[in-house]
Amino acid sequence: MHLSRGFSRCLTRRGQQTPLVRAAPACRRSTAVRAASSAALVPAQQAPAPVQEVLNKFHQCSETKQRYQLVLDYADSLPPYPEELQRPENRVLGCAAQAWLDASLDSSGKVQLRAASDSKLTAGLAGVLVSALSGLTPEQLLAVDGTAFLQSLGLGPGVVAPSRASGAANMLASIQRRTRMLMTQLPRFPSLLITSNCLQPQGTFAEAQAQYLQPDAQQVAQLVELLRSKRIGVVAHFYMDPQVQGVLSAAAEQWPHIHISDSLVMADAAVKMAQAGCSTIAVLGVDFMSENVRAVLDEAGLSEVRVYRMATDDIGCSLAEAAESEDYTNYLHEAAQTPSSLHVVYINTSLRTKAVANSLVPTITCTSSNVVQTVLQGFAQVPGLTVWYGPDTYMGRNLAQLFQQLASMPDEVIQELHPAHTAASVRQLLPRFKHFANGTCIVHHIFGGE
Repeated sequence: MHLSRGFSRCLTRRGQQTPLVRAAPACRRSTAVRAASSAALVPAQQAPAPVQEVLNKFHQCSETKQRYQLVLDYADSLPPYPEELQRPENRVLGCAAQAWLDASLDSSGKVQLRAASDSKLTAGLAGVLVSALSGLTPEQLLAVDGTAFLQSLGLGPGVVAPSRASGAANMLASIQRRTRMLMTQLPRFPSLLITSNCLQPQGTFAEAQAQYLQPDAQQVAQLVELLRSKRIGVVAHFYMDPQVQGVLSAAAEQWPHIHISDSLVMADAAVKMAQAGCSTIAVLGVDFMSENVRAVLDEAGLSEVRVYRMATDDIGCSLAEAAESEDYTNYLHEAAQTPSSLHVVYINTSLRTKAVANSLVPTITCTSSNVVQTVLQGFAQVPGLTVWYGPDTYMGRNLAQLFQQLASMPDEVIQELHPAHTAASVRQLLPRFKHFANGTCIVHHIFGGE
């Protein structure tokens, strides 16, 4: 997290000289922070030759397009990545595309890196890191200040989108973490040792994962018997505890009408269960998820299928409640008074919110996986459109920042997101994209906020 934030801050600070090599491991964190915030610092010591060679190539690029092309050239420099190494343990999490990375020590004790991605741009960023760091000793590699190195490449938003930049920071952090493991400097905790006949968890997170992988067999059998005898289908949200998901996943091997997903897909799964003969659907999720299942079943002509929530009390959602506030009603009235307005509402809201909103201004529902394409499609399809997004303030701010950054990117990068847009069209839509300022999604703010 520290590394990603440091890199995102430095994207607009090209041309500054920052330390590439840490003076001492004991001050690693404070050195990285100073590197991202100071105006001009001289390297504490000479960077390794491969690192300096990569930097020199980027410093010779005088234009944004040249740096972008150089990143793509580095993708071509990566050797083929063995398919058998494209395993979950080699995935680099936090990248905009799928990326894999592994590290090993050769006979001379130097770190050898291999990497790949299903996106050429992400593969190019991986190629930059492999070219700069592969072949160094572990001590040399760990002495490289990752934030300063990435900053010195000059990869501003005109070259690499923030999501890609964050992915590069995550790849570099993964390289250094794997290097420490090669030196046995990292404690393997929490850990889950899987043998042929048992699981040995260490730490509470690992214990939860073990319960997911090895649920109580009696609970699974009882659940299957109950669901089968009463023809009950179960749709559950990913937020369920891993222990619960473990029981459900094991039961699904014997009773196929169990589905775990995000909120958008739950209702579609419920329809398929009903069409396959389930007379009842049990919803493991908050109230708006149950409402959505009920509405979609009715729309499909399956109103006789019963839908049950898991508690008699309200199962609330902070975001859904924000959309029922007076502030949000005023926000919708402002949208209704603006010509050519479209309200894009996040799915995590009640049916009442969606119905009231649609009575005031044309409304379309989205989720996090399609919100960018939904908004861009609206602007492409309706000239002079104003889009009002809500109620998730965190996501709205991210969208506004994304569109600001897209406005300065090459057209070909923008058209990866939507083929009908260019930098010019994105600049034109900026003043016509609105987002609600007072909506809190607790999960988004806890895990995604500063």
